[in-house]
Amino acid sequence: MVWEVYLGLGGNIGDSKSRIQKAFKILNSHPRIEKAELSPIIQTDPVSDLPQEKFQNAVCKIITNLLPVELFSLTEEIEKLLGKVPKAKNAPRKIDIDLLLYGNLKGQFGPLSIPHPEWLNRSFVLQPLAMLTDTIPIPGSEIEQERMNVPKIS
Repeated sequence: MVWEVYLGLGGNIGDSKSRIQKAFKILNSHPRIEKAELSPIIQTDPVSDLPQEKFQNAVCKIITNLLPVELFSLTEEIEKLLGKVPKAKNAPRKIDIDLLLYGNLKGQFGPLSIPHPEWLNRSFVLQPLAMLTDTIPIPGSEIEQERMNVPKIS
């Protein structure tokens, strides 16, 4: 089976933009990823109240036959390769890769909830996603794009 998958990539420590681009190149070169596209990288405010730098965020669309847990393992390897260390939720980070949408899959897959439980609540996901695709596939439906009332992020 082949899936259209959307990944969220972001970070705010050091050269996060470069790390996002490196993560994309690694994903794009994987033998079981047929096609990869990266949205423009945008700068966003942190979600946390912790004092920290702004984030760089993007969304990557891939076509793959990797199972969700296989892709999750791959993204964890990429994060480690690019310097990610375990941190508290919403803490500053060098790189973070989240599986957002996985074709029409919906449910719990090992440690993963698909779709990502918070993706619709995050403008740092929705804005680059809107820059990447005209329609956003949601398991069981399809939201027409109208930029989803997402506030402009500079």
